[in-house]
Amino acid sequence: MSERQEDSAANLSIRPAMADDAELLWHWANDASVRERSFNPELIAWESHLDWFSQRLISPDTRFYLLLKNGEPIGQIRYDRDISKTAAEISFSIEHGHRGKGLGTEILRLTREHALHDLNCGSITALVIEGNEASHKAFVRAGFTNDGLTEIRGRIAARFIWRSSKKEKL
Repeated sequence: MSERQEDSAANLSIRPAMADDAELLWHWANDASVRERSFNPELIAWESHLDWFSQRLISPDTRFYLLLKNGEPIGQIRYDRDISKTAAEISFSIEHGHRGKGLGTEILRLTREHALHDLNCGSITALVIEGNEASHKAFVRAGFTNDGLTEIRGRIAARFIWRSSKKEKL
């Protein structure tokens, strides 16, 4: 682990997302750089976000975590069990002021086994829009395999897969 990665991993923890996190996550989701790297680049209305977020929190097919540094939220990650119920699809973001420090890799490492265990899935899939080098690097560093390119809503994206090698329960 590099010195930068060791520094970025210091004092990190995760916790489940809660209803009180709705406004913070809405602001993060509407960050201009997040919107431009999303399949839907439009800003998200507060009411739509609140409905969506409330549903995600109660869904048995979703696990939603916040990444904390020294107890303060600095990132989010969500796992949604796919229609086959055998894989989880992933989405994550790091708060603007904390990007470029290897925290995307850390949030993946800290949450992936827990999410797969809780969702009873064997793999994780992720789509990274072409040009999003930071996410691309985070997935590679976290041990995901690049499974080729696909097109979603007219945008080219790399598909990443990660399969747990753990047999035991967490």
